[in-house]
Parts: sequence; C-alpha cells; structure tokens
Amino acid sequence: MKTNELKTQLLENHQSFGKMINELNDTEVVFSNNGKWNSLQHTIHLTKSITVINLGLNTPKFLLKLLFGKAKKSKSYDEICRAYDLKLLAGAKAQLICHPKSKLKATKRKIVLQKLIQSVEKNIQFISKFSDSELDEIQLPHPFLGKLTIREMLYFMLYHLLCHQKSIEKMLGK
Repeated sequence: MKTNELKTQLLENHQSFGKMINELNDTEVVFSNNGKWNSLQHTIHLTKSITVINLGLNTPKFLLKLLFGKAKKSKSYDEICRAYDLKLLAGAKAQLICHPKSKLKATKRKIVLQKLIQSVEKNIQFISKFSDSELDEIQLPHPFLGKLTIREMLYFMLYHLLCHQKSIEKMLGK
C-alpha cells in the first residue's frame, strides 16, 4: 500500500471501529466476560498503542536509523498478520504501558473515542513526513515482533485494530 492509501485506511478503519463502539448500548460497552477487557478498555489499549508508535514516528529520522538500523524492504500485510498471530499463540501479551487502567463507565465513551481518533489523526500527520521509500527503510521497535519498518508498523496497526474489533464482537456475541 502506498502512503496515501495507508493513511486513508488507518483513518477509515479507526472511525469504523469508533462507530461500532458508539453504537453499543451502555450495558454492552462496559460488558466484560471472564476478566477480559470491556469495549472501552480495548479502545484505550488501542489509543495507548498508537501513542507509543507516534512517539517513534515523531523521532528524527536520522536518530531512528542510528538506533534501529536501516531495512532493505518491508514484509507484506499478510506476513505481518501471520507473525503477530504466531506470537499471540505463543503467549505474547500487551506491554503494561499499553494496558488500560480500570474499568470506565459508559458515560466516558465519547472522551475515549475522541482520544482514539485524535491519536490516529496525529499518526497520519507523522506518516506524512515520510516518503514511500522511507516507510520501507526506517525501522521502529515492536515489543514482540522486533524491528519493523514503518510500513510494517502501519500494517500492524491495521491488523491490531481488526483483532480487537473481533475480540469485542466475539465477547458480545455479534
């Protein structure tokens, strides 16, 4: 995917996720099963994950190259999805920094969703600083996938969102 396609896909997918959360009733949005995160907690986790990625994207390019090296090319979306699924099957869990704190009341839904969209919009602004070739060369660290090119990290963001959306739908029987 080219840079503009990625930016469009990221925004549209996150807006669609937000719409799904917004359409849940107050009981559904805070429903939790077997100690799993509720829908708002999933949303907070996604926002925190994007915020960490944004920190990397806002780092000067020369420093990213110095710290994490330069890649030759990016893996495909499908390869990133498979690698992530394998890590999850092996027991990988979200870093504590990206864990939601406590459960929130349904009345906090609007604020939580605004923060998600704001973090994605900021992400898109940062992506705009990179050329298509830089997306395939400059790397960022992922907690259990290792060094990923920026393009791979954006693919991860798309898939990560989808995984959480499916978790919520499964939890709510939708």
